[in-house]
Amino acid sequence: MYLDGSQWYLNNDGRLGGVVGADINAETAWGIFTGSPNIKIAIMDQGIDLNHHEFNGRVSGDAHSGNNHGTLVAGVAAANAMNGEGIRGVDWSAQIISKKVSKSNGSWLGDNTVAQKITDVVAEGAIIINCSWSFPNTVSHTLRMAFNHAYQMDRVVVATMGNTYDTQTRYPGGYRSVIAVGATQNNDLRSPFSTMGQHIDVVAPGGVNDVYANPRNILTTTNGGGYSFTAGTSFAAPLVSGLASLLKGFNNNLTNDDIRQIIRLTADDRGAPGFDPEYGYGRINAGNALNFINEPNEVVHGISYGGSSTKTTLSSWNYIGSNWGLAAGIYHNVDRYKVTKRINFEVPFCSPPVVWMRERQSVCLNSDSPNHGYPDAEITNVTETGFDVTYYTYYVRTSQSGATINRWVPATVSNSKVAYTAVGELN
Repeated sequence: MYLDGSQWYLNNDGRLGGVVGADINAETAWGIFTGSPNIKIAIMDQGIDLNHHEFNGRVSGDAHSGNNHGTLVAGVAAANAMNGEGIRGVDWSAQIISKKVSKSNGSWLGDNTVAQKITDVVAEGAIIINCSWSFPNTVSHTLRMAFNHAYQMDRVVVATMGNTYDTQTRYPGGYRSVIAVGATQNNDLRSPFSTMGQHIDVVAPGGVNDVYANPRNILTTTNGGGYSFTAGTSFAAPLVSGLASLLKGFNNNLTNDDIRQIIRLTADDRGAPGFDPEYGYGRINAGNALNFINEPNEVVHGISYGGSSTKTTLSSWNYIGSNWGLAAGIYHNVDRYKVTKRINFEVPFCSPPVVWMRERQSVCLNSDSPNHGYPDAEITNVTETGFDVTYYTYYVRTSQSGATINRWVPATVSNSKVAYTAVGELN
């Protein structure tokens, strides 16, 4: 079915009103790497057909109890390839862990149960966690902590934007630690149902409408060993999960922050130039992503502590975060330290590399902390030999109520740090 063009989302030849190349460029990616059995993808859904031949020997966990959704999702991410039948998934070799988060009628198993299952798949070694579901305006502390645990354990979590036809923040895609995915059609335009929002990361093919027989939708596995067309951001998300799995399998040193950045950086820009709430950073391009970290490029990790600092005393500081052990609120007599440094690479590059901060491993803030206290640093003046970095750290004395605080947020100047990744050809 891949060879006859039915899986246009992997390789679009322009039929059925499609646009040549309006796909994830899987062919180029597979020319570099097709997957590793050492990578596990968790499908948090409604169970999978564990006996489907497309997952033969590669699936474990919860079986479906009637609903197709989990099996549809799993086939997009990781169906067998080169077996002479059926379809191809993005990753041909990854192991699949099936976990139910809802019953076959769609009823939710509960935040506590699902949070425990997220923790379980982390313990079971899942590197990629796919959540092809979303809820509106649900900022559950229990679920947020579970997803944050997965992030802190260096897992990549991927979720849908939703299928609401409008702009909305839905969860878990709305959590900062989760990659949020919208959907496109075979003409590279946004799928009409695909939810929009400022938290979107990228888009991937998701089909046209809910008429499943439509060949402009996504062809994938279904219960009972069969195949079906389907549509939704639910099937765009596992394309991103499959790509994340390929990246991690190809270079096991990549962190979850690296994988997110690479997927964003190598996406094909769509819609308004640059980031926009319809397409995010663009439609994913698996070939570009694998090429980006393939020879002659190398991925270089580094961590730099402290730097030169200048102090400014703030009479009032409105901290809106909840990280670093400091509650949100207004604080007085706060010393703000601007930290600057030139970071030099141990080995120079042939040309200026692409450099980004790895948030999970960094301890720094921006000038006024509008990002809820998440690590943030400004990287500028990137050359073959290094780059400049600017960030801030604070010494907080008293709260608005007059309580004594006397603590550094997030760290002293010498203990503050920037973890960075540079990708390019070394000299």
